[in-house]
Amino acid sequence: MKKILSLLLVAIMFITLTAPIVYASKYVFPKLKEDILDKKELIKAPGGIIIPPGGLPKLPDSKPDDKKPGDGKLKIPGDKKPGGIKMPGDGKFKLPGGSKSDPSGDGKTDPSGGGKTGPAADTPEKTPKKPSKSKTTSSKSGNFVTSEGPLFIMFRDDLTNGYEMFTPIDLSLDGEYVFPLISSGMHTVGDVIVTIKKGLVTVHAEMYSGVNLKDGILTFFDDISSVNTIKPSKLKEVDIPFDMPVNVMSRLGVDNYVLMYINCPVSYNRNSENISPFSLEDADYLERMYALVDIMD
Repeated sequence: MKKILSLLLVAIMFITLTAPIVYASKYVFPKLKEDILDKKELIKAPGGIIIPPGGLPKLPDSKPDDKKPGDGKLKIPGDKKPGGIKMPGDGKFKLPGGSKSDPSGDGKTDPSGGGKTGPAADTPEKTPKKPSKSKTTSSKSGNFVTSEGPLFIMFRDDLTNGYEMFTPIDLSLDGEYVFPLISSGMHTVGDVIVTIKKGLVTVHAEMYSGVNLKDGILTFFDDISSVNTIKPSKLKEVDIPFDMPVNVMSRLGVDNYVLMYINCPVSYNRNSENISPFSLEDADYLERMYALVDIMD
């Protein structure tokens, strides 16, 4: 009986001593059990992916091979910078034939800084094209004569590529007018005398000694733009005889300002003392020619 009581007393004392410790452990180690369970169990995320305890591992901020080759800048093959590609040659615009590009103009500087100014589109050409050099050095004689004046080719390159000339005349001015006769742009071989009186026109040719003139064409054109041809064979219908007074305005239907055109076959000895060389660059000829151009309408 005494042993039972002793054991009971020991049990009561053990319970009395351990009860406060168990009770206190509920507050001192509340997370210990949970942490142990977390380490022993796997957490399943939605969708069935298994996430190990502690979560997914973090990825590094940057990878060593995440850099682009080189310095990271985009380069054009050949290390050429955008916009630095040169055109073939030296980059200057050249015209065919090797001539440099040069804007046409009158040589005056544009006040806006745009280079030389060009002639106005509606400004008529004041003077004809500069005539080419005469064939005065040729060993041959000319084979046709025309009255002195501008060359047709100065105004119309579709009519001829030769040295045919025409003479502007004002039929409203009565008087006698003398013009040299030029052979193929090379020699002066005579004169033509034009007499105007009360609307009647008489044309007379005086040739130098040794010059033989054959009958050809004498006619009058209204203006340079109305000329369709200057071939004598195609002008027979408008041919006017020499040395005969003719009312040119009524016969040919032209106004006061006309272009006289003479084209007659001629033969002569170019070494004759009466024959004088003719040059399209002669200052006296150019002065007379430009004075005649002012008569043209």
